[in-house]
Amino acid sequence: MDAIHINWTKPFRNRFNAPYEVEDFEILTTILSALKWREKNGNIKMVTDSVGAQYYKKTGLDVIWNSVENILDNVDVNSNAFWAAGKIFALKEQNAPVAMIDTDFIVWEKIDEEKLADVSVIHFENLYPDVYPPKEFFHMDNYETIMQKIPFPRYFFNTFKLTVSITALQVITCSMAAFSFSKSIQMELFVIVSGNEILSFDKNRPLRSKNKIS
Repeated sequence: MDAIHINWTKPFRNRFNAPYEVEDFEILTTILSALKWREKNGNIKMVTDSVGAQYYKKTGLDVIWNSVENILDNVDVNSNAFWAAGKIFALKEQNAPVAMIDTDFIVWEKIDEEKLADVSVIHFENLYPDVYPPKEFFHMDNYETIMQKIPFPRYFFNTFKLTVSITALQVITCSMAAFSFSKSIQMELFVIVSGNEILSFDKNRPLRSKNKIS
């Protein structure tokens, strides 16, 4: 079975506002994770963005994987809130079966694929309440709570007042501009009709022949 490591560097760069780098202990676990998978189970590749790809090439770490795939530059989500979104985008581009493993997760033995379900999870993490709200937090009562806490009538009145004021001012200024433009346009225009006759017309006189081209 093939596997992938995933490293979306945007959350790191936004958080620390510094050039991307990896701690020494993370480098060691990444090397061990990749090489042990290749020894026991098959191919493994790193899915990352251009910053990550350049970092691994510069440090010589790119050789620990079978390949390095640069496809995460266009992940357009809030990286501060959804710092793991790169994993979802990377996994979406893979062909099943595939194992997505963290760079600090080491598989010491060969995986028996016949014992796996359609989706198998073997790396459990606690859902810390300061990071992940409990499921009880997500319910429809939140809408009622927020409507009670905010001065909705005031917000509605402010929006209504602003909308009416802007619309009225636009009608007045646009009407004045249109009147000015209408007076500045030359009332008589000349066009060539049939290649040999010039006609003149305006809004108050019927169309008539003015000059004949001989």
